[in-house]
Amino acid sequence: MSATVEVTVAGGRLTALRLLEARNVEPSVADTMFAAIRERQSSSVDAVSGATASSNVLLKAVEAAASAR
Repeated sequence: MSATVEVTVAGGRLTALRLLEARNVEPSVADTMFAAIRERQSSSVDAVSGATASSNVLLKAVEAAASAR
């Protein structure tokens, strides 16, 4: 499993997350995770039930993209 994510920040707020590439990660899981991350403005969100591994891959990808900014 792997994922590459693009993070957009404007005005000090996370405004967009986009899944650029994913292997064995369902787009619907990414949509759910990204919505939660945008709402909380944090990667400290719960995993999607039944998709813990994919959720964790996405969280790591978001954190990596944010730190690369």
